[in-house]
Amino acid sequence: MAEEERAERKRKPYKKKARKVERERRAPGKTVTGKPRGLKRVYKQRALKTYDGQLEQKHFMAIEYYMRGCSKKEALLRAGYPPTTAAKQQARVFGRVDVQREIERRRQGIRTRTHAMADRIKEELARIAFFNIGTILEITSDGDIVYDFEHASMEELAAIGEVTVEEFVEGRGPGARDVRRVRVKPHDKKAALDSLARIYGMFHDNLTVSPGDGESVEERLNRGRARVREEPGGASRDAIEGEFSEVEAAG
Repeated sequence: MAEEERAERKRKPYKKKARKVERERRAPGKTVTGKPRGLKRVYKQRALKTYDGQLEQKHFMAIEYYMRGCSKKEALLRAGYPPTTAAKQQARVFGRVDVQREIERRRQGIRTRTHAMADRIKEELARIAFFNIGTILEITSDGDIVYDFEHASMEELAAIGEVTVEEFVEGRGPGARDVRRVRVKPHDKKAALDSLARIYGMFHDNLTVSPGDGESVEERLNRGRARVREEPGGASRDAIEGEFSEVEAAG
């Protein structure tokens, strides 16, 4: 009897709490949803603290490893957190408001740099694709063609891939003279134009494989396996290799 009384005294606070919660749920002006709690034990759920203050060095290290592609657990371990915190309490670090704000700031920076890099790649390809070598050529009074780099812009110089200068002596004796030969090789214009065309969706590189006789590759393989099984001596290596050669030739 004494044990039952002690058990009842232990249950009494929880019953009182359950009745209070039930009255609050059924108060006027409130919508009752779900099943009534009855006399079940009520647990007080602890709210997760979301700190918003100054980040420490460990926080920055965890964020850095996380942004490099590590999981949250691995990032916390590399940042020096205990294994228990890294395995079961990741929200203590990554659930902080200031940590989430720092991660979003870094992601926004990555997106901005990615767009800037894409625009720069397009600009460099356009300089190569639309470069006109005539802008750096000059014809002398003797009819010779020389390269004039003095007035060339940086955009025009960026389209030049190679410049070779050769110096040699032409002729013999008193009539010999020093000669300087300059060769200019721009970047591949066609490759740059092809890259730009693919970026802007002008090319559609779709590969379609269709056997000539209308038989699919799977049907050919199944037919070859069936033929090998019908061989009297079992599967032969020559037969299998011959079948694969037939399929590759059809493709």
